[in-house]
Amino acid sequence: MTTSATLIDPSGRLLIIQDSTAAIEVRLPVAGTAGVTGLAGHLIVPGAELQVSGSIGRSYGAPRLTATTAVWLDSASQPLPLRITAAPGPALEWRLVQAGGRLAAIHRLGQRWRADLIIGATRIPVVGLTGSQIAVGRLLAGRLVTVVGIVRRAYPSAIDQRFAIDPRSVADLSFKPSGPSHPTPTGRSTGTGIIPGPAVGVDGDPPAASGEPRVDLRDLAVHHGQQVRVGGLVTGIKDALISLDDGSATGRLILTGAAAAYLDLVEIGDPLEVVGLVEADASGPYLLVSDPNGVARAGDPSMGSSASAEPTSRLETPTSRQVDAGSTIDRSAGSGSASPLEALGLTLLGALVALAIALPLVRRGGRMGRPTEPDEDRRARPTLGPS
Repeated sequence: MTTSATLIDPSGRLLIIQDSTAAIEVRLPVAGTAGVTGLAGHLIVPGAELQVSGSIGRSYGAPRLTATTAVWLDSASQPLPLRITAAPGPALEWRLVQAGGRLAAIHRLGQRWRADLIIGATRIPVVGLTGSQIAVGRLLAGRLVTVVGIVRRAYPSAIDQRFAIDPRSVADLSFKPSGPSHPTPTGRSTGTGIIPGPAVGVDGDPPAASGEPRVDLRDLAVHHGQQVRVGGLVTGIKDALISLDDGSATGRLILTGAAAAYLDLVEIGDPLEVVGLVEADASGPYLLVSDPNGVARAGDPSMGSSASAEPTSRLETPTSRQVDAGSTIDRSAGSGSASPLEALGLTLLGALVALAIALPLVRRGGRMGRPTEPDEDRRARPTLGPS
């Protein structure tokens, strides 16, 4: 075994085993059945040697052995990870690997997180599963790190279909000491670097004003009628419906009320973190979002914070967009007052508009006050009145 039985799924029935040739995901028989009597009294932990029998199939595109029997053979040291310097693919699926590079583009996705490991010109996704219990606050953006983990393919509906490395616990992350400059912990990605986020707690979770539980999308059904917090990547937008993928499943968000204004701002591929009420219809559970403050970009540790500063990674408030040139900017979602420079700019703009209107009138008045010259168009005389 290279993983615990709860890393991939909390049921305790999914684990990874590998030998010298390859690795595969194993689904154990239900606890208490005859198929698992051979495991009774033994610790099913990484390093345990198992013999499993069953049928080979695929789950979400990945190979899986559905076991009918499982027998404990021995306890040994964990296998050494295979060191890689290039992006992993199907040949390394489920294998335990090790890679070193610089950590960047960190995003919180509900109870999970996602980052990029940069090795030269190669970017390898690194995904923190719920079962790893690695808090996003433990990540150090911009720092050199050695990552150990299993190679796992993306969820079928995910936009990014690259194979990722999933560390199993915080012990699988080894950061090198920083140099003279000290990168700031987890922030948001801008494509060119990391913008530091507000301070986070010791466990990496943001200081929240409310206690909505963070849940995986696959678990929405068990939270029916509750306010919950989810995160993921936008995979589809249709009318008021947004499809969100967090790696565990693809869920539905329905934006209504004041939150519906964000539909024009969200694009496919955006990482979102959303708070809403779990409802259900004939198609299954979905998240009903009506509070505009419950929509933010994932990776923003301050979502739900009571801090007075507006988070830098929050989606642009719809009411703050400029409608046309020269129109007044609505700041109902901001500080409520314009800066002196903005006020001066609006004053100058108004003066220029007034001058542009007044100048033609002045010229016209001057022309009307002049006596008509003999060579001027005589059709202008009736408009001047009697001479």
